Amino acid sequence: MRIQVVLAVLLTAVLEVKASTDTLWMGVYINGTKVGYQHICRSQTGDTVVTHTKGLTCLRRPPGGPVASTSDVTMFETKRGIPLSFTSIQKSSGIQSRAEGTFGVGDSVRIRVFANGKVDTLALPWPANGMLNEGIRLKCEATPPQTGDTAEYATLSIGTLAVQQVVRKVVGRKPVLLLGGTDTLFEIESKIRSNGSTIGVISYVSDDWTSKKEEIGQAGLRIEMYECPQDSAEAGIHCYDVFSATVVTHPVGMKDVTDYGSCDYVLRLPPNVRFSSSDEQQVTVLSGTETRVSVKKVGIGRGVRFPLPATPQDKQMFLSPSVYIQSEDSLIKEYTRTAIGHSRYARRALRRISSFVRSTIVPSLEVGYATARETAYSKKGDCTEFALLTTAMCRAAGIPARVANGLTSVPPTGDFYYHAWTQVFIGGKWISIDPAMRRFDPGHIAISYSSDGRPSLGVMEVIGDLRIISASPSN
Repeated sequence: MRIQVVLAVLLTAVLEVKASTDTLWMGVYINGTKVGYQHICRSQTGDTVVTHTKGLTCLRRPPGGPVASTSDVTMFETKRGIPLSFTSIQKSSGIQSRAEGTFGVGDSVRIRVFANGKVDTLALPWPANGMLNEGIRLKCEATPPQTGDTAEYATLSIGTLAVQQVVRKVVGRKPVLLLGGTDTLFEIESKIRSNGSTIGVISYVSDDWTSKKEEIGQAGLRIEMYECPQDSAEAGIHCYDVFSATVVTHPVGMKDVTDYGSCDYVLRLPPNVRFSSSDEQQVTVLSGTETRVSVKKVGIGRGVRFPLPATPQDKQMFLSPSVYIQSEDSLIKEYTRTAIGHSRYARRALRRISSFVRSTIVPSLEVGYATARETAYSKKGDCTEFALLTTAMCRAAGIPARVANGLTSVPPTGDFYYHAWTQVFIGGKWISIDPAMRRFDPGHIAISYSSDGRPSLGVMEVIGDLRIISASPSN
């Protein structure tokens, strides 16, 4: 589970409400277990304000041992809060990536990402109401918190390289239990929207907007950050098994669905959550909370020739490289040529790509969120890295492809876990391939689809509140 992505969003909320204090330390907790810390430091040199955030260290305990993920971000703004630039270094399980961004080039932020000796560039639209830490701090300090006040603006999640739209509301004052006792604070409700997903964050701040506590619920996890002294923030860090904590249990008596041709599920979904239908998955709303999801295997015709004919205009985006799916990378192209060989049929080409990824990448839950290129060089990762590399190789071969995010049933228990796999567009249909699980079967439930491979916050939001009421497999 991409818990680092959720923590990056939570940090965005902390920056929203940080007051004019020069330094702020916070301890990070998951379901009551201390898993890391966050340090935010502000300084000013001449007309430039520098905000340095360091930490966001989340320790997990996947099979194979604990993993430390760290982030080091520096933001530069004018004393009036106008964004200038930023630098970011992310490390996880020996993999490091660095990003640099510059604002003020037209209406966009230009970003360069450095990893494995390569540089990727992207431009994100930067709205007129876009602000980083100093701009948000000035906006907050202009008016003390008042019950009912609202604010809307955009900011940049540097951890996920995504522009986020924020709607913030002051709910009111209430007593809040903190690490050192109870205090009466203002409750701030923030709705953070990015890449089609909305995340809710609750902040508790003092009268001068100093953040005292942040909380967010994702994938069945309660993630909290508490303001505290430095020695308290850095001490007593423990591992937490996020992977096991995010399981969705199967219904009592459910059969192993992986050997069947189709399966009808009845799911209880969170309010206002709707799944999308596809060629493999039909979705029917049964009531306000219950939804039927019918999953079936869709095959590729034996006679579909490779290379494929011209791709429809509306599917061209699924051939393009992105900052997470670097299909133009020389090593990925080499992998693709080696994998497909002289395949004359699409079915065989896809089988060879799937087999190549499965035999090349060593399964590992210790990787944070690696891109296709990083995976090609490190040769390790979990389902997400398998899916990103497979998608990149398909695009390099001229096959439109995207990443599917959702759940899969894992034998022998049959319980469902977060999963990612690849879908290809062939013969007018979206068809799944899954090297990580060796095949696609009706045990896969898709929640969302991604053309650029960015982390899917929407999936994490759904998993914690999703319940599988029944499962009826058939052939």
